[in-house]
Amino acid sequence: MLLKAAADLDIDLKASIMFGDKPGDMTAGKTAGCCERIFLGTDGKAVPPLCEDATQAFRSLADAVQSDWFKQIH
Repeated sequence: MLLKAAADLDIDLKASIMFGDKPGDMTAGKTAGCCERIFLGTDGKAVPPLCEDATQAFRSLADAVQSDWFKQIH
């Protein structure tokens, strides 16, 4: 699905960030070649343990995009 969307929309996956809340999302992002794979908590209260294919983990999407890490890469 990611590869088809990238082809249809002319998205450079090597310059893309995958955000997801399941380990499978991180695996899909890694397989597709996403440069960063951000694992998000599901309850907004705790940072999830970093799963194998994730490059960062945050409590929520809001925390991720407001982080110093995101400001450095954006």
